[in-house]
Amino acid sequence: MIEINLLTSIGEKPKQKGLKDNFWIILLLVVLFEVAVMFGVSAFEKSKIKHLEEKRNYLSNLSTKIKAIQNDQQKANQLINTISKLEHGKNLPIEILYALSDALPNNVWLTRVEKQANTLNISASSLDIDSISIFMNNLLSQKIIKDVRFNQGVTKTNDQKQNIYQFTLICELR
Repeated sequence: MIEINLLTSIGEKPKQKGLKDNFWIILLLVVLFEVAVMFGVSAFEKSKIKHLEEKRNYLSNLSTKIKAIQNDQQKANQLINTISKLEHGKNLPIEILYALSDALPNNVWLTRVEKQANTLNISASSLDIDSISIFMNNLLSQKIIKDVRFNQGVTKTNDQKQNIYQFTLICELR
């Protein structure tokens, strides 16, 4: 007869698992903890990168708007300069006519007046030489005219027994 004792383990103390048996569980827990930390750091870094990309896009759009505003400002300054030049020169033809009218002596008459840039070309005729000299001195006394000189010499012609002197002056405007 064979006897089998099935109750032998009842009185015995259970074996304690040693560090060697728990090593794999601890290692698994440490690895799981590290993975969780890495995942958390990765998610945080992705969030930070996304935030920085949004900030970069915002600043890029802002930079584009600033450049557009600077271009608009430059165009506005050009328009202001053009308007200022036009405003400055709008009364110039009237001032020229007043200056010519004030400077013109009795024996001199104008045949042609032309303005080119900052120069006034005057073609005129006179009954005597002295009137030409008076006209030139009167022109120099005008505030709008800086310099007066002959373009060509004086030409003398006879018209019905009357001497007529034709001349051309160049006046530099201020």
